[in-house]
Amino acid sequence: MKLKALLLGFALLLSANASAQFVSGLGYYHVHQSDLDLDVGALAGSVGYQFDLNDAVSIVPELRGGIGLQEDTALGVDVKVDNLIAAAVRVQWAVSDPVYLFTVASYGEYEFKFDERSLGSVNLSEDDSGFGGGLGFNVSETFSMEAGYEDIGGLDVFSVGARFRF
Repeated sequence: MKLKALLLGFALLLSANASAQFVSGLGYYHVHQSDLDLDVGALAGSVGYQFDLNDAVSIVPELRGGIGLQEDTALGVDVKVDNLIAAAVRVQWAVSDPVYLFTVASYGEYEFKFDERSLGSVNLSEDDSGFGGGLGFNVSETFSMEAGYEDIGGLDVFSVGARFRF
């Protein structure tokens, strides 16, 4: 229910200001769970709109979606990210001409697939919120590269990716 409310709010925000700058991104998410020493990966994309509050600060509401790429084994069970969908809000601060910092808050649904040879497979879906931040570098006016970290429900999510502005 919370995810539906976030998606509705995002749609209303987009319709309220059509002059915002469209942004998209593509990145790799490395998900680490320390208790099980579990490391899985996902390819995630995002779409959103960048609202510039002034020359240095921007707000970017966005939607994310992704699929699993890398699996790992813990306690004899193969684990991978099956899919993810989330809504997020980023606040970006221009530090210098090419460098910016960002903080992000998100809420989404994350589905994991657990596969054990003798018992079969099961999918587990979890709704959870996240908070994190990172560093970005504007390569050009339309392209940037970023690295970030987000704590999503106790999972450490490290990301690297590219963002495109249209």
